[in-house]
Amino acid sequence: MVWKQKEFIDEDWEDRVFEEAEWEGCRFVRCNFREAVLKEWVTRSSVFEACDFTGAKLNASHHEGTAFLNCRTDLYVSRFASCKMTGSGFEGARMEGMTILRRGLVSHPAGLSGSQWISTGRQPFSGGGSVPM
Repeated sequence: MVWKQKEFIDEDWEDRVFEEAEWEGCRFVRCNFREAVLKEWVTRSSVFEACDFTGAKLNASHHEGTAFLNCRTDLYVSRFASCKMTGSGFEGARMEGMTILRRGLVSHPAGLSGSQWISTGRQPFSGGGSVPM
């Protein structure tokens, strides 16, 4: 499923399957992605505002130049390049297998309490980026 330049407000996609979806230049406001399956999902230059990704399966997802603003999210096995997560909450999120390329992924205030940073035997952050706390 390829979406370009679409806008969605207050959509409920709880438990929906979006495998191998590609979304470019899209905007999502207050959308519910709880427990959604987003395997091999690709986003480019998209914006998610106040969306809920709690328990979503983001396995092998790739995000480039995408903003997750004030969202609740679980970053399990995801790759982020030049992404922004200002105000997003990660309380209780699994961070296993997450890759960060370039600086600027997380900005204050981002909640990280209760997050699980699980070692995969790889360096947790690649490309010299950092997560400010």
